[in-house]
Amino acid sequence: MQIRPATINDFDAIFSIVNECKADMAARGLEQWPSHHPAKETILKGINSGNHYVILEEGKIVGGVLLNHSPDEQYKNVKWEIIDSNPLIVHRLAISPKHQGKGIAQELMKYAEELAKKDGSKCIRLDTYTTNKASNKFYQKLGYKHVGTIKMPQYMPGEYNCYEKVVELPKKIIIVDEKDNVIGYKERSEVGSDDIYRVSALRLTDFDGNILLAQRALTKSHDPGKWGSAVAGTLEEGETYESNIKKEAFEELGLLNLELIPDIKMAKIARERKHKYFAQWYKAVIDKKQEFVIQASEVAQVKWFTPKELRKAVKENPNNYLETIQKWAEKV
Repeated sequence: MQIRPATINDFDAIFSIVNECKADMAARGLEQWPSHHPAKETILKGINSGNHYVILEEGKIVGGVLLNHSPDEQYKNVKWEIIDSNPLIVHRLAISPKHQGKGIAQELMKYAEELAKKDGSKCIRLDTYTTNKASNKFYQKLGYKHVGTIKMPQYMPGEYNCYEKVVELPKKIIIVDEKDNVIGYKERSEVGSDDIYRVSALRLTDFDGNILLAQRALTKSHDPGKWGSAVAGTLEEGETYESNIKKEAFEELGLLNLELIPDIKMAKIARERKHKYFAQWYKAVIDKKQEFVIQASEVAQVKWFTPKELRKAVKENPNNYLETIQKWAEKV
C-alpha cells in the first residue's frame, strides 16, 4: 500500500468513495455524515491545501483522510486533557466499503501519528457521531480516549464523541565524532550540517540473487520518492546498529527473525557533505514470495530487481536512486 498527498486528479475517486461510504452506512443503519456533507467544494479545498491524503492498493485509491491543524469551532468547548496548541486533527476518514476489514484505515491512522510527530504535535484529536458504534469502537481500539461530547448542528442534529491520543515523540538521534564515538544526542530537527550521526542499512536478496529495493515515501523530507536499500534507519538514543536495523526491518516491512550478516561500514563524513553519517550495512537472504507489511509513512513501495534490471534502471534514470544504490548497481 502507498499513502501520498491527493492531487486534483484524485477528486473523482475520493468523492466516489465518500458517497459509497454514505450508502453503506445508511444500509447498515449507521449515522456519520449528512447528505450535504462533505460537499464537493469541501473536498476540493482539502486537496488544494495539500492536507488530504489517499491510500492506494495495487495502484488504485481505496481510501483517504484529511489531516490538518484546523479543528471545528465547537472543539473549543471540549475539556481536552492534553495541553497542545498545535494538535493534529483527523477529518473525513473514508475507506471504500469493498476494501474495509483489511487494515487500511489503521494504516492511515498510523500515518497520521507519523505526521503528527513530524509536525511537533503532542496529540491527535478527532470526533465521530455518537450513534456510529463501529467508528467509536475503531478509535477506542487504537488507543484514543473519549474526553467529551459536542454538538455540530451544521452537520448532524445529535452529539459527537470527541477523542484524543498522546503522540509519543521520537527519541533523540545519536551524535558521534569522526571516529564514531558517541558525543551527544539531538532532536531530529536540531541536527545540523556539521553533525555526524549513525545509520543502519540492509541489503536484501533472494536465493537467486535478485535484489529488493524500497522507494522512500513521497512525504519524506530527505530524498522523497528515491529508491534505496530495502531497509534503513537512523540510530536513536539507546540503540546499536544491529538493534536499529532489526527494529526498522519490522516497522518498515514487517520482517522478523532475519539472519543478519554484518557487511561494510561506510563513513560519509566529508566536510562538503550536507548530511554526514556512519552507515553500517547488513545483508540477509529471504524468500522472494515473502509478504511485506509496508509502513506507508516511510516506504512508498518495494520492488525486486534482477542485477541486470537494476543496472539498466540506474543507467537510464540515475537521479531516481540514492547514491549508494547507484554505486551498488555498478558492482552487481
